[in-house]
Amino acid sequence: MRTTVNLAVLGLVIERPSYGYELSRRLQTRFGDLLAVSRSHVYGALDALQRGGLIEPLPAPPAAEPVRQPKVHYRATAAGERAFAAWVVEELGEHARRARLLGAVAELGGGRDEEAAGAIAALVASYERAWERFGPVVNGR
Repeated sequence: MRTTVNLAVLGLVIERPSYGYELSRRLQTRFGDLLAVSRSHVYGALDALQRGGLIEPLPAPPAAEPVRQPKVHYRATAAGERAFAAWVVEELGEHARRARLLGAVAELGGGRDEEAAGAIAALVASYERAWERFGPVVNGR
C-alpha cells in the first residue's frame, strides 16, 4: 500500500476532498512528468487507501435527477493524515541520506562541476521546504 502514487493521492485528498477523475487531473497538473499515472492507478490507489482506513467516501448529496452514476468524493481520515505525515518524514529521511551520499561523492571531484552543485543546491532547498512543513509534526509541535 505504500507507493508513491498512494502517497500523492492521499496528499491531494488531504488538501481537499476529491473524486477519481479530478484527482487524476490534479496529479497531472501538480506533478506532470515527475509522476506519470494513469486513471486506473488513481482508482487503484483510492481502493487501497480506503481499505487501509486512510480515506473514506463522503455521503452523496441527494440528486434531483439521477442521469448518471454519482461521483464518489473521498476525504482523508485522521489516520490518513497521520500516515501521510509519517510517510513523508520516512521518505525525506531516506532521500536525505541519499542526498548526503551524493554530495559526498560529488566532492570527490573537487566540487568543480557547477551543474552538479546547482542540482544538489536545488535538492537541499526542496528538502528544506518540506522540513518547514513537516518538521513540527516530527518534533511534536
